[in-house]
Amino acid sequence: MISNFSAQVTLDGNLFSPLELKIFARQVRECERLKLDTLALTNCKLDDACLAEVGKFAFRVRSLNLQGGQFGAEGLRSLAKHCRRHDWEKVRAISLRGCQLRSDSLDGAGELALGLEHLNLSYNNFSGSDPEVRDFAATLAGPPPEGAEKRIRFVDLRHCRLSDASKRILADVGRKEKIEIKMW
Repeated sequence: MISNFSAQVTLDGNLFSPLELKIFARQVRECERLKLDTLALTNCKLDDACLAEVGKFAFRVRSLNLQGGQFGAEGLRSLAKHCRRHDWEKVRAISLRGCQLRSDSLDGAGELALGLEHLNLSYNNFSGSDPEVRDFAATLAGPPPEGAEKRIRFVDLRHCRLSDASKRILADVGRKEKIEIKMW
């Protein structure tokens, strides 16, 4: 039996199937004393189905690194739904750096952001997406989802090909809401 155990797990470059992640999710959920500080599933090419399985245990992890994934808006909404269902129990930071996200994914990213302290969206392509960025900014400025407290303090949007208008919108929200938003 595992006693109080804290871990940082890196599974870099492994190509997981949804079934493998479903088994892993069940094992993480069943080990009640496991304190998973950081889980890095970087460059694993996770798709929407895999992200739905990650969502089933993401609320037990303090920091989740999903860099290099291949999921989209559907996967992000699923991840947010699972975190919301568990009142954002532990999760504080999620990195979606370089996940080839497009502007239609900002909706799901906004849902995730409100329950987190730190969201990394750098190196994604949000070019030509002023309406989607406006909606994302409105989500950041709005009330937190039911059952969560608003905690977002940092959003990384560097190298996302944001237009100047989008940068101004986000800078205004950052100032008003006291959210540090990094953009280049």
